Amino acid sequence: MILTTLLASLALLTSSNCSETKEDDNLLIRALQKQQIDARSVIWDDPQNNWKDYQAVLVFSTWDYHTDKFNFFLQTLSDIEKQGIPLFNPLSTIRWNASKVYLKKLAEKGVKVIDSIYLSSKDLKNLPNLLEKYGWEECVIKPSISASGDHTFRFNSSTVQKMQDHFKDYPYDLIVQPFMKEIMTEGEWSFIFFEKEFIHCVLKKPADGQFLVQSAHGGSVQPITPPNWMINEVKKILLATEQPYLHARVDVIKKGSALAVVEVEMIEPSLFLSYFPGSADKLAQKIKERLSASLTPLEPRAKGRASL
Repeated sequence: MILTTLLASLALLTSSNCSETKEDDNLLIRALQKQQIDARSVIWDDPQNNWKDYQAVLVFSTWDYHTDKFNFFLQTLSDIEKQGIPLFNPLSTIRWNASKVYLKKLAEKGVKVIDSIYLSSKDLKNLPNLLEKYGWEECVIKPSISASGDHTFRFNSSTVQKMQDHFKDYPYDLIVQPFMKEIMTEGEWSFIFFEKEFIHCVLKKPADGQFLVQSAHGGSVQPITPPNWMINEVKKILLATEQPYLHARVDVIKKGSALAVVEVEMIEPSLFLSYFPGSADKLAQKIKERLSASLTPLEPRAKGRASL
């Protein structure tokens, strides 16, 4: 039997509702295992979890964190960090990124973002007046804490009442933005970074007659090589967040010769690893470098033990 010294055991956090869309999870787990990291897919809210079993935790595909489990999600990550277990991304970054109010903070630093109005469900009665005030003929409304296009709607003055009814007594604040036609014509650019290094980019487009670009809503994904000026602009956006991160995704639209931020994702970003051979290995190497600097290798174990 061949024994190999493992560097660390790592929990790759996922959710119970993405069992059929875990290709990137499995790619990364295999890449980590090649780096002598015993990586396992772990449902983040499983009551049987014992975080002391792991020397590192990677938040990766926890795509239900924004539901009524949100506070429990943050508490779970806080419990992990309090035990001294390295958490990627750090809890401070995740807290900063959890509410889309961060877009307002970026705008205050001079970053171009899509114009946004922030309001509570109690303020929805003022929605018709706000549309008239800003001259927005068509808008998008979404929760400030959301993911995957959940509860995101396109509306105009004739359908305001539907939005008011849908979000009545909604627990989170809401964001209203002008509808950006560039989403329909050119699409949304997603830039992937590992530790400040640009890795790859995809162009996402909605299905015919739709406006959401996520694959769950029929959107398409196309690998694309962006021009250097776009990469440099996105680097500035990430720098403006002032947040430490292992992995991040920045979604932008092009408005003429400028970019406008749609979203900065530092919690559980889709990284599109399956579209770019070798990208999972790059992320695994980044994780290994971080862990090698702080951990003592585990005892040797039998090589080849499955942990998917």
